[in-house]
Amino acid sequence: MTNKKKNTSKPKNIVAFYLRVSTKRQDTKEGSLPTQQQRLKEWLKFQNNLAKDNDEKQDKIVYDSFQVYKDVESGATKEKRPGYKRMLADLQMKKIKGIASTSISRLNRNLKEFYELLDLAEKYQIGIVSLKENFDTSTAIGRALLKFMLVFYELEREQTAERGKDNRYARAKRGLLVSNPPHGYE
Repeated sequence: MTNKKKNTSKPKNIVAFYLRVSTKRQDTKEGSLPTQQQRLKEWLKFQNNLAKDNDEKQDKIVYDSFQVYKDVESGATKEKRPGYKRMLADLQMKKIKGIASTSISRLNRNLKEFYELLDLAEKYQIGIVSLKENFDTSTAIGRALLKFMLVFYELEREQTAERGKDNRYARAKRGLLVSNPPHGYE
């Protein structure tokens, strides 16, 4: 009888799946996080099949597996998003070879922080993929289009914050609650 050694080496090409929802109420079994992960798994399977089948695309990376990073509460900055910070740390430790998200708005809406992510991606030579916007950070036009889109995502974030602030102020002036009532009260 021979002893076969188990292959315990880690996969070498891991793509980071970054998932995010804005509130804990969205973190449900039927909610957005499982949907985001399912879409990213389907993308990964498609991309790997495409890369394996297409001899002309020698530069396409075939990912061995994925690692999920997620945040379940609103975080306007990376400091309030532990999953995002862990993903950045793993990127710098060269544990991941790519980042995929269903939308840039899920990944980041802050221009300064997104530029920091782009700089890190360039430094460590990894790609960033968004399913919704369908861009490629390996080309000059792809990077330019991405930066253009980010301006509008940041604008959307700021306008949402302004509307919320205006709404809370108007409710307070009318003597209404500015947040949800405490649990058990109406």
